[in-house]
Amino acid sequence: MAAAHAAGISMGVPTPQAQPQPKMNIQNLPIRAYLDQTVVPILLDGMSELVKERPANPIEWLAHYLLQNDPQASARNAPGGGPMQQQR
Repeated sequence: MAAAHAAGISMGVPTPQAQPQPKMNIQNLPIRAYLDQTVVPILLDGMSELVKERPANPIEWLAHYLLQNDPQASARNAPGGGPMQQQR
């Protein structure tokens, strides 16, 4: 077993990584990965709520949902300022 560990072979015991993986720049991600990390989660949540509500104007409803639930909005806006209040 010591020889396997010395050779770098895992015996089912997790070994700590020497260095954490550097965070990839989001601008350099492939299209699918970029969408999966930025848009898809909030879009799926919004669409799930959309089918529960079944509003008369689904596009407007979904747009409003996305603006109100944008996870990046809290990083951009000061406390108390929602995305709808920031429109020009």
